[in-house]
Amino acid sequence: QDILNIHNLYKTGKYSQRKISEMYRLNNATVYKILRGIIWSDFAKEKYNIKRVRRTNAELIKAV
Repeated sequence: QDILNIHNLYKTGKYSQRKISEMYRLNNATVYKILRGIIWSDFAKEKYNIKRVRRTNAELIKAV
């Protein structure tokens, strides 16, 4: 469930990777890997049909 929440929070554009890592008490690199599908990718793809999350530079700047 946390994997889905992490993806959904990031997709809103309101939360940076850093903020999400603080919320879930995870290393920032771990959140990066979750969002990029490096870890937990099979779980996310199969259970929630999540694809790789991409945001534009403008969206990233707003999130900070």
